[in-house]
Amino acid sequence: MKGAEYLELLLEQNALKSEASPILDKIYALKSPPTLTREDIPLGSSTEELLLTKDQLAEISKHFNDNDILVLGKRALAQLTKQLDGEVIKRQDTARQQHQADVASSEKDSLKTKQSEEEPRK
Repeated sequence: MKGAEYLELLLEQNALKSEASPILDKIYALKSPPTLTREDIPLGSSTEELLLTKDQLAEISKHFNDNDILVLGKRALAQLTKQLDGEVIKRQDTARQQHQADVASSEKDSLKTKQSEEEPRK
């Protein structure tokens, strides 16, 4: 919302200036769009990742004097945490079910082996 309001303000004051992009002009001039590969996208190390906490959101909110940052940021963090927790629980349940199936299969195999060993003794 804030971004849209800022753009409207720039448009009203005729302060929005468009500049040609030589890179985009080259891309649009191509007959077929370029394809990106994984090598074209530099992957940063984990030290370059932006990890936000609620405390950091409070500081950012205070710095920009905007309480919406704090409120919306906390909501986003809560939603992401809930979603990630749900995915972790799903993975744990799947792993537990697989483990139980493996144990049951192993017990079945050991019972078959014991039965086949006992049959010749009779």
